Amino acid sequence: MKKFSLNKRPLISTLCRFLIKRIPLQKAAIMEFIIGLCMIFILLYFFQNQKNNISIIGVFTWCFKFQPDLYFSLMYIIVGSFFLILFILFTSITEIFIRQKRIAMLIRSIMVLINCIPIYVYIELWRHIYGYHAKPNFNDYFFYGIGALIFGNAIWLYLHRYFVENLKIELMHAHFETGSALGLSRIWIIWPKIRLLILDVVRPILLILLGSAIFVENRFRYTSNDTYKFQGISYLFSYDLNQMSVRHDYEMILGIIFSVLLFSTLIQICITKIRYHYDPEVRYDK
Repeated sequence: MKKFSLNKRPLISTLCRFLIKRIPLQKAAIMEFIIGLCMIFILLYFFQNQKNNISIIGVFTWCFKFQPDLYFSLMYIIVGSFFLILFILFTSITEIFIRQKRIAMLIRSIMVLINCIPIYVYIELWRHIYGYHAKPNFNDYFFYGIGALIFGNAIWLYLHRYFVENLKIELMHAHFETGSALGLSRIWIIWPKIRLLILDVVRPILLILLGSAIFVENRFRYTSNDTYKFQGISYLFSYDLNQMSVRHDYEMILGIIFSVLLFSTLIQICITKIRYHYDPEVRYDK
């Protein structure tokens, strides 16, 4: 009776061919990752010259250890980005499909007023409504933090205009008139374009919210059993740079930078893959 043996060479060669085929598609993401690694090594060399013993392995494995602050920040900005994208879709589609332009302009003016108020003003407003001295509740703090993060970002204004201008161009194409003549819903006709626009803005929104989350993490954090809750890597990064003037945790600082770089690269790889599947122009190099 012959024993079953797995020939590893064809498997390895197949995997190599698969990766080689994907390199042109992911060229931009790979180049950004390499540039980011070069910057990390430059910072590593600079910090080590300050007579600090920094573990290279510790820097690149920091994000793979159990890091509650890292996981909290990722969950926080992903949830905030989801609601912000929904908010952008609602305001842009409302402006396009409302027939009375005065009402559309009024809605847009109100939204501009809401979103151009600085994020720290919303934080203090929500803390006042919730109660400065009330017993901390993680769920309520998380809800108010997401609200401050979404409404306190003027990035909405630029992304709203980006969606509106591109969707108006899409409505002028011949296929929209054909779909309308066939009785198809106007939303479903422009949905393929909306889907691509969402892919364009996902990564910028995630990174912007990650940076602005420092305000929320700083003001909404509270102590429980002698430990701080509701704080993430944005707060840790800022606190170490601003407060730890004598002894910085350079391994943590570089670990946070590498975590953001890795997270951004993975998001870009996924977006490129999804765009390749949905966008014929990318699939056929047009």
